[in-house]
Amino acid sequence: MATSGSTKVSAESASGSAADRDGDAHGAALLIHESASSVASSHSWLPHYWRPTSSFSLAYAEALVLNRISDCKLDCSFVMLPCGAEIRTVRATAPGADPAAYARRRPLLLLHGMGAAVGIWCRNIGQLSRQRPVYAIDILGFGRSSRVPFPLDAAACEARFVDSIEQWRLAAGLPEGLLVVGHSFGGYLAFCYSAKYPASVAHLLLADPWGMLPPPPGYEPPPLLRRIASVMDYWRLDPLDLLRAAGPFGPGLVRRLRGDLRNFFDDDGDGSSGWLGDKSSGDEVLDYVYHCNAQVPSGETGFRRLCHLIAFARRPCLSRIDQLPAQLPLTVLYGGQSRLYRLERARGEPNIGEKLRSARPAGSTQAGGVRELPECGHHIYAEDWRSFNAYVLEAFEGYA
Repeated sequence: MATSGSTKVSAESASGSAADRDGDAHGAALLIHESASSVASSHSWLPHYWRPTSSFSLAYAEALVLNRISDCKLDCSFVMLPCGAEIRTVRATAPGADPAAYARRRPLLLLHGMGAAVGIWCRNIGQLSRQRPVYAIDILGFGRSSRVPFPLDAAACEARFVDSIEQWRLAAGLPEGLLVVGHSFGGYLAFCYSAKYPASVAHLLLADPWGMLPPPPGYEPPPLLRRIASVMDYWRLDPLDLLRAAGPFGPGLVRRLRGDLRNFFDDDGDGSSGWLGDKSSGDEVLDYVYHCNAQVPSGETGFRRLCHLIAFARRPCLSRIDQLPAQLPLTVLYGGQSRLYRLERARGEPNIGEKLRSARPAGSTQAGGVRELPECGHHIYAEDWRSFNAYVLEAFEGYA
């Protein structure tokens, strides 16, 4: 648990397994161990000692990142699902708020993208929690949540992700009518969650979401992309298997290939984000990203089973837009330089937000809106966190 100045997130206390808690949880830990073993079977050719990571290394990396959040109170826990799996949960609250009034405010849920975890919201949690309680979770199979097997079928795989979010909400004791923000793959799951459990979502905000659009008409993927997709399908390779195969060179590979993320988590100069960055904070975030993805893949495998040609979803959301409740407000934020929509930009087509909103059936609410962060790429929550936080607060301002 962490607070704004006293208690800190402890890697030792935070890394305890389910078997350390109580008798019932011990059985759940055995279940998860067996599931993890089945997940690991396809990656058994990699000796565990080849990768410089462990569950404790991930817990320690998470603690370093979360302990830099200074202007809110953090409660970190694991929420157990009926199946025995656990969801890593971080609850952020404003330290000076009236407890009774604050507790009545509608919670906000943050869903991260592929390969990320709760710590990636470190630029956002503090400011967003000034308005209402904020919950950030490691999506099932990612970060420090349980690494479980996922079905081969895309629809069944999607259902497992989506059902785990609803099971988490019920197990955490949260009310219906959440305000949900999903980035990238988290945006895809947020859309599917809103469609399947409409009473659970009061407002959906998609932040540069993945999986919205089908391939453009007449699209021919580059030969290299076709070959990569074919090899991955044949050998059942996951997107980040190269990172794990790199072993002790993995951390350096992340810093070399994703060095752009480092600059997004430097000191903001005035402390207004509540993120106490310095010269080492960017590297700490990159180390955290490494340890999140150097573990045995699980959610990443589920993501692959939802992919078509890597860049697209097998079940794109645009073709299912009518499944969203007609009265559900929809807000879309996107990066003007995002790699996800470069094909649409090159064709001069409408932006992703306008495509989604205009495709909704007649009579659907027009509440919400579309906002472009023109200088941003895909990681809008970190590249321009000031605008991102302001737009999220603005979108949810009218909710009690």
